[in-house]
Amino acid sequence: MSDNLDSISSSPFHWMDNFNQIVCRKKRTLVEYIDCPGHENPNVSPTPMNRDDPEAGNLSGVVNVDSPIAEIPPEPMNEDDPDEEIQPVAEEEMPAEMREHITERMGGYRVQMIIEKKLTATDMRTNQGRLSLPKKMVRVEFMTAEEEKMLEHRSKGDDELNYIDTFIVGSDLKVNPIRFKKWLMGKNYVNCLVNKWNSFARAYGLKTGTKVRVWSFRVDERDENDVVKSELRFALVKI
Repeated sequence: MSDNLDSISSSPFHWMDNFNQIVCRKKRTLVEYIDCPGHENPNVSPTPMNRDDPEAGNLSGVVNVDSPIAEIPPEPMNEDDPDEEIQPVAEEEMPAEMREHITERMGGYRVQMIIEKKLTATDMRTNQGRLSLPKKMVRVEFMTAEEEKMLEHRSKGDDELNYIDTFIVGSDLKVNPIRFKKWLMGKNYVNCLVNKWNSFARAYGLKTGTKVRVWSFRVDERDENDVVKSELRFALVKI
């Protein structure tokens, strides 16, 4: 009697063990079948598994287009293709011949375009004799702090603001004398090129409405005390 009870009580465990062994064998067989490179499925063309790709989860090579997770990712941007890259807008370059003349023959450096503008009627009035460089139109800071401070003050016993005697290079590469100072326009002072501006405008055929670009650059010069100083210079071309 006890032997019968023991056999009955242990039979469920024997059954479960047998079931687990069968399932394990089935799983092992399935994995071996899938991993086998030579297996054939009459309904699906086999696609070899990429073992180096951790994202490769579909072993059958079949994509279910109705599944919300079966989305084809966009192709990555080809970084070697310049047409696919965002190209920065290039700043207007100084004419090559002028740049070479300034940097190689004049020893100029820190060449930068400071303004592009159409010449106004007041720019071309001979009784005004000045080219305005409004601060709101100037693209870069081109003066040193010392120059800024100097132009905002008057020399002792002089009612006129200080100025810088400098030079401006024309389109023919000729170096022309000019003066740089602040000019009172209405209630505000505006940086201007003055003094020889009228003769410069005539020499280069500048008129009201002419579009011009003005660059600044630096040259090292020795002062009366034989001290080397960085001096401000200008260049202008019509466009």
